[in-house]
Amino acid sequence: MSFGEIFSYAIYFGAALAIAIAAVLGFGLFLQAERSFGRLIVPALVPLIALGITAGTLLSGRNLTYASFSIDTINAEGQGGGGGILRLISFSIVGLCGAKILGYLLNPIKTATDGKPLFIAFVAFFIANAVLNSAFGAHPEFVHNTFYSIIVFAALYFSRHEPLSDTIKFAKLALLAMMLLSLAVAIAKPQLAIQPSYKGWIPGLSIRLWGVGSNPNSIGPLALLLLLLENMQPSRKLWLRWITILSALAVFALAQSKTVWLAGMVAIGMLFWYRHARTENGGMDPRFALALIALLLVGSIGLANTDLERIWLKITFTQAGTDITSLTGRAQIWATAIATWKDNPLFGYGPSAWGLEHRLHIALPFAFSAHNQLLQSLSMAGTFGGISLIIYLFLLGAGAFRAAPATRGISLALFATVIFRCMTEAPLTFGTILNGDFLTHFILFAIALRSAPRTQQNAPAPAMNFQPQKIVSP
Repeated sequence: MSFGEIFSYAIYFGAALAIAIAAVLGFGLFLQAERSFGRLIVPALVPLIALGITAGTLLSGRNLTYASFSIDTINAEGQGGGGGILRLISFSIVGLCGAKILGYLLNPIKTATDGKPLFIAFVAFFIANAVLNSAFGAHPEFVHNTFYSIIVFAALYFSRHEPLSDTIKFAKLALLAMMLLSLAVAIAKPQLAIQPSYKGWIPGLSIRLWGVGSNPNSIGPLALLLLLLENMQPSRKLWLRWITILSALAVFALAQSKTVWLAGMVAIGMLFWYRHARTENGGMDPRFALALIALLLVGSIGLANTDLERIWLKITFTQAGTDITSLTGRAQIWATAIATWKDNPLFGYGPSAWGLEHRLHIALPFAFSAHNQLLQSLSMAGTFGGISLIIYLFLLGAGAFRAAPATRGISLALFATVIFRCMTEAPLTFGTILNGDFLTHFILFAIALRSAPRTQQNAPAPAMNFQPQKIVSP
């Protein structure tokens, strides 16, 4: 063996040894952080995720000037840049979660709530949609990023005995920073945050806000999430409360995400039902029933005396009418998703479904997902993926229902928005932990876990008291 070959092997060995030592030392630091600040680890995850989303956008160098004419003109499919920084943030999140899991296993803590069925359902959902299809899908492929989510959600499960109020507080501050930064960047660097020449549903408004999110359908749901969390756990300072609400409403409107607007209406309806239309025993309030009957009666009379055909004809000439009649292009995508599932009914296409190669093959370069969570799971992971999704959503909904009294109905509204978005988007995928959908899923899962039935009467129950706080002026 020549000296050059020995030198090359020495370099590779040294690099591998250095990486191994750095990984051990890093994990040691995470373990020390878990011992010293254990209850702040889960709350700190939300700002880290928000930081990853923001950094990816600000470092992407994307240009939205011609995004209305061709989505290919923006950088990296609008998913952001700064690979080194994002890997560091992802490593920090996974490391902290790993330390939290190990800390719990070394020192188990009894809790009054179980949550095991929900966690098992999530694990099954993960295995079916990220593991089995990686091995048995039509296009098997190992994607290491997908395994980050199971580590994060396992850390959530093992920390279910901890209070959730700090997590909500940290989430609100992180989301508020994203809203304010989105509006500031829209003014300071509009080519990064504003899509011009957009034909939306708001008359006279021809722009669409992307902000510091990966796209409008990312920043819009985060604005809605902030509004729901602020309603659940109001800020103590009146000025901070108003800044939170107004900035979130501005982003919510300017993002012009029709799905999020409709999801917001569903959330409002859910909150109204829970807080004003129910009796204490859960039945329908007679006053609400009478008001509903009166409304239906007036509506029926109004429809009987309205020329619906003429109104619909006028709507079809607007952008809203075009989007409704064409389902904004989703009908063709849904048909393709079903065809993809039929090609491999058990395990689907594989984890690379709706990636660049797949989109080029199906001649739908603009379809970054199946735009429906069930069809996304069926096309990507087959029948196993679809069945596991349905079971998981059922248990997640049951947890949200149990948490409704403590969250004043917000858990139900949040679950309803996720379900509604599942109809036209795919918000429960595992491709990355640094996006808005994962953040929303993270918070909903944390709330649902803490609402699990009591199994140990003598163990402390997790704190989930989100009753309105006294708001004071500065």
